[in-house]
Amino acid sequence: MSAPPCAPAAPAAKPFPAGRAGRLLALAALAVLLPAALFAARVIPADLAHFRAEKALALYRALRDREDPAAAEALATARLQSTRALSLLPDEPRYHFVAAQVAALTGWARWRAEGNRGALVAGYGEALRHLRRAAELRPTHPWTWALIAEYKAALGARDEEWYRARERALLLGGGNVRLVERMLAL
Repeated sequence: MSAPPCAPAAPAAKPFPAGRAGRLLALAALAVLLPAALFAARVIPADLAHFRAEKALALYRALRDREDPAAAEALATARLQSTRALSLLPDEPRYHFVAAQVAALTGWARWRAEGNRGALVAGYGEALRHLRRAAELRPTHPWTWALIAEYKAALGARDEEWYRARERALLLGGGNVRLVERMLAL
């Protein structure tokens, strides 16, 4: 008995057409993929740094009331990672929002540890700069406006900006009971 005859092998598919058309197609693919790769090279490390900053900030909040020495380290990590994220993508409002919280808590921690009111004012001032930028980049985020109002109130500056921020937070976040309660308490 003999083996059945094999079907002829199909010709191997070429990845690109030959000649000029193939070169143009390859060039077009490169033109699309290169900017995407360069963008990803900035976004991925920036988002990772932002995630680490948020995680360190949450750890700081969990440890600060127990006066755990690791709280200061967590806040320093949050500041470092937040700065790194902003250095990679300076126009990302989420990064400014977290940087503002880090700055305010850093000033608060220094005031609490040293009794240095200047550190508190400087921290809140830096936080307000970040929040103003975040509000400029994403004007529909109610918590950005809420923090502007809270930090202005903490500094005793119940001015026009404070009033507009409070009203904007209530307008945009009116369905959020926690936000409304915080704004009405100011």
